[in-house]
Amino acid sequence: MPKKDKKKFIIILAIVILIIIIDQGLKIWVFTSGVNIGNDNIRIEEVENTNKSEVNTFTTIVTYLVVIIVILKFVKEQQEMMGMNVEISLALILAGGISNLISIIISGNTMNIIKINVLNLPSFNIATVILIIGWILFALFMAINTVNTHKEIKEIDLKKQRLKDDMIGKKEEK
Repeated sequence: MPKKDKKKFIIILAIVILIIIIDQGLKIWVFTSGVNIGNDNIRIEEVENTNKSEVNTFTTIVTYLVVIIVILKFVKEQQEMMGMNVEISLALILAGGISNLISIIISGNTMNIIKINVLNLPSFNIATVILIIGWILFALFMAINTVNTHKEIKEIDLKKQRLKDDMIGKKEEK
């Protein structure tokens, strides 16, 4: 692995590990100490996970694993063409997904600890927020990349047309 790629890999890995440690540490702290921080509008506390679907834990674990494997395969295959911004967005997705997967394996659900009553949002955790931010950033960066690629293709086509016109013009001069 080239030195530049190794440095990027270490940065991405550090982001993933740091997010997992922060999320899992916060969950452990809240669930073991019974901490209850905040006010009536925003609270950090053990929250009953009312978001849990009827899908069983095994299916949820398999789904998380498949998504994680697909992302890792995508990174491996596309790494040379990805900018650091895309890699960081994928790191956020992986970190949030892996941390929630750990919680699901341990407790059977994502262990939500944050409740915002002001907006009547469902309860959630840091990993879920990181996961959503990662997907939004990934979609944004991919959209920007697509627009830039489209512009580059138009410029190449225009240059090809100019070369073709120049060659036709030179043939007509002879």
